[in-house]
Amino acid sequence: MFIPPSLKESIEAIGKFKGKDFNPGVGFFSTLEKPHKGDWLSEYEEVGQDYKAYIKANPDRPDETKTSIYLLPIGEMNERLIHYLSEYVQVFFGMAVKLMDELKVIIQTEDEQEGASGSKKRAKSGSSSKSVKMFVEIPMNEEGLQPKRTTRSGKLSKSANGDTVLKCPITCRFGLDHPKVQAKTSAMLKATEKIVPKDAFCVVGVSQSIDFYEEESDLFICGLAGLNTAVFSVARYDPTFLKLIDDFDSEYKDTKVKKKPKRERGTSKEEQEKKDFQILLKRCMKTISHELLHMFDIEHCVYFKCLMNGTANLDEDDNAPLFVCPVDLRKLLYATKMDISVLQWYENLLTFYKQHDFDEEVEWLEERMAYLSVK
Repeated sequence: MFIPPSLKESIEAIGKFKGKDFNPGVGFFSTLEKPHKGDWLSEYEEVGQDYKAYIKANPDRPDETKTSIYLLPIGEMNERLIHYLSEYVQVFFGMAVKLMDELKVIIQTEDEQEGASGSKKRAKSGSSSKSVKMFVEIPMNEEGLQPKRTTRSGKLSKSANGDTVLKCPITCRFGLDHPKVQAKTSAMLKATEKIVPKDAFCVVGVSQSIDFYEEESDLFICGLAGLNTAVFSVARYDPTFLKLIDDFDSEYKDTKVKKKPKRERGTSKEEQEKKDFQILLKRCMKTISHELLHMFDIEHCVYFKCLMNGTANLDEDDNAPLFVCPVDLRKLLYATKMDISVLQWYENLLTFYKQHDFDEEVEWLEERMAYLSVK
């Protein structure tokens, strides 16, 4: 059973520092409580990674050749969403962020071929049926791609517009709790590994239209990371996708998936759409920054309520803060080699949050910055 560290132990995990930059202060970072049934820490054992242990482990860091973070949209994705995520990652990590062209997803049924929007025909829930197949098309001009004429993982083909592409099969099935096709995460990760540019510290594939699974018993999984690549799906953060789950008749009706929020009384359709998009954006920001921190070898946090806490469901996701605690902020600044002060880093985040009307985060940042500014 997980026993939360004391405040003294959590402060010790930060390590020795000068000034106030990494001082938790009062009211900014709460220590963890005992987990409830179904929470991450009730299901998985976490021992914690303090700052000293992180440095000693010689974590993966960018160098003079590996300078950029690449974001790869997998299948159709809201252009505004991926653009904002790209901006946010650049602010959060202080590194060059480059947006790659969409990795096109093809779904084939018996007599039907569709894109990432899914299949109209329906096989048995969760079955890896021969009636559905999935492929991704990797353009031949992508930097870093050196495929053979035919390989175990794909073959050269022509896309719909006549371009030569490497067509890679992706293991897939129909969802257990929705009518769309899910992709096996490890297969999607393997395809992503074929298009790692030479200057990439890492490539992160993001899918809004494709849900992921790994084991046949999985309802879904968020994503999977390799050495310098990761893929994850934000499909279940999208209220439109959640409506599919809500309307689908299956034995998994009682899953911990939040339903699409109803329009509040007196709220226009446009206002509700803006609110839904803001919820989607915030969830995606948490996930992408959390997963990218793992790419820098930063483990789950057990010391404070923090962006790097492990989460087992959407409730825990939504309750997790957008901010890293002092322990993980020290790791982040060391890992990325950001040559800015903590106050400047907070200032950059504040500008982004104001642009997107994240009022709670703006209030927290302004109070935190005021605290750090007092000598």
